[in-house]
Amino acid sequence: TTAVAVDALNGVITTVSSTLAADTKTSFTVNNDLVVAGSRILVSVEYDEAATGILVVGVADIAAGSFKVVLSNAAASASLNNVVKIHYIILN
Repeated sequence: TTAVAVDALNGVITTVSSTLAADTKTSFTVNNDLVVAGSRILVSVEYDEAATGILVVGVADIAAGSFKVVLSNAAASASLNNVVKIHYIILN
């Protein structure tokens, strides 16, 4: 998945319409000059309740200048079928 670059302590990252298959996950890198190795990053997800799939979001690999957002579809049989908005805040 394509990396994104944002240099703000908080914001929203909007994806293209996701078709992530059931019971799978993907990740992408967020490059941000404000992130340090000790940063704590909180994320939440905004996904249309009428859309299919069950979206779960998390953070991995926090390092100076970047972190990864991990998106998982916890549905047993339904693929995602809509745009995903990931809200984030960086605590330093």
